Amino acid sequence: MEITYKCLNKQIYTDAEFSLVPIRWEDRYKIMQWRNEQIFHLRQNKKLTVEEQDAYFENVISNLFEQEQPDQILFSMLQGETCIAYGGLVHIDWKDKNAEISFVMNTSLESEKFNTLWSVYLELIEKVAFSEIRLNKIFTYSYEVRPKLYPILYQAGFIEKERVLGVIKLNNKSIDGLIHMKRKGDLSYRPVEYSDVQLLFDWATDSSTRNNSINSKEITWGEHVKWFNKKMNDSKSTMFLFKKEKPVGVLRLDEVNSQFQISFSVDRKQRGKGIGNQMIRFIIKKFPENVFLAKVLESNRGSHRIFLKNKFIVDSVSKIGNKIITNYIKEEFDGNY
Repeated sequence: MEITYKCLNKQIYTDAEFSLVPIRWEDRYKIMQWRNEQIFHLRQNKKLTVEEQDAYFENVISNLFEQEQPDQILFSMLQGETCIAYGGLVHIDWKDKNAEISFVMNTSLESEKFNTLWSVYLELIEKVAFSEIRLNKIFTYSYEVRPKLYPILYQAGFIEKERVLGVIKLNNKSIDGLIHMKRKGDLSYRPVEYSDVQLLFDWATDSSTRNNSINSKEITWGEHVKWFNKKMNDSKSTMFLFKKEKPVGVLRLDEVNSQFQISFSVDRKQRGKGIGNQMIRFIIKKFPENVFLAKVLESNRGSHRIFLKNKFIVDSVSKIGNKIITNYIKEEFDGNY
């Protein structure tokens, strides 16, 4: 019989070859094995036994499915029909609408699949948290022994919210606990992929985007594809796609004489919501050692406000044809915003 959560309308969440399904009884010993192998980073003070695992599934897990507001919602993560990880939302506070994220993968996959599985899992569990049960924020709590994890969280839009000093001892060394949080509606990002070529073409050919571009001539599909492929293969150019559940904007960095020229565009339906400002803030914080440049048309008041708000200064004013260009520069990040 298929087990379902009463509190969920949608039971299965998929992303290509991976899926989250309500936690399965047959996966309990795999889960026990992974937890025992990875006890160093879990809030688990001893190895689990078969008897304890059976009792937990029989007395705790089995009761979650019929509850309107369970304190946890757990899933098996499958690749095809094989369980490769498990996790869910735990310590759910239904009143304040927040929950902690839990995730443990097959230990043998950590060396090669850590980034992939964590990234896919975060995207899927956010759908449960924000779209399905309407939480306002989610967070992770981890010991500072997993340096590979934090860049994945930052990419998914989580920020370090709190550091708890010396919560455990490991090899006679005090280890801090880190809380990373994400609120509903926070931006996340990923590198631009080849499959984004049509989306970027749609944004680039928007009439207001062309009007605010230094080169405002119309772009053909062939020209765009040629430009896109060149940028994707250029080691001195990096493009980030920003999302709020759906893509909302793109930002590009082009390295010029060890400085980095910023170009960005926001989906016209998302303008006026502060997204451009958030993207610029993100890139400054991500690369605090970089010197950033920006070129803005005199008539593009929105971009002027964004760069000035982020403490860029006017370096010079130039002219291309009949267009007046303001050249901005930001030389250092002071960490105060």
